Amino acid sequence: MEINFESKIIFPALNLTTQEWDFNTLNDLKLEGRFFFGTNILFFNKHYLESLLVDLEGNLYKITGKEDMGKWRKYIPFFMKSKIVFEDLNSKISLDEVKKHIISKIKNIKSSNDKNNKFFQEWIKKIEESKSIKEILIENM
Repeated sequence: MEINFESKIIFPALNLTTQEWDFNTLNDLKLEGRFFFGTNILFFNKHYLESLLVDLEGNLYKITGKEDMGKWRKYIPFFMKSKIVFEDLNSKISLDEVKKHIISKIKNIKSSNDKNNKFFQEWIKKIEESKSIKEILIENM
């Protein structure tokens, strides 16, 4: 059953499916809303389709597709092109599980720069001290 949960999913939502975090993928980890602004179908299929997301309340969703909002939109840069379709998995993930997931991903980011490594340690500390998924996604991601 695929439904577009416009009012149910509470954004931002964290993509739990991204295998490896690096400086190129950090911007794609958090979904800020239900719209896809790109036109590249291959990019959508690789980075979004079938992705597992957790929202601010720990609810889990899967991206099952996208609905075009009008072909004319492809000519306007930085404008929403389609609406993302979510499936509610009727499941939750705990705060501790989200913390463990994020911390393990941060620890695996490759960096030979001491300044970056210090930033990662501070980031991990903020994640560990977070009191809710909402605090993690809004203040620490």
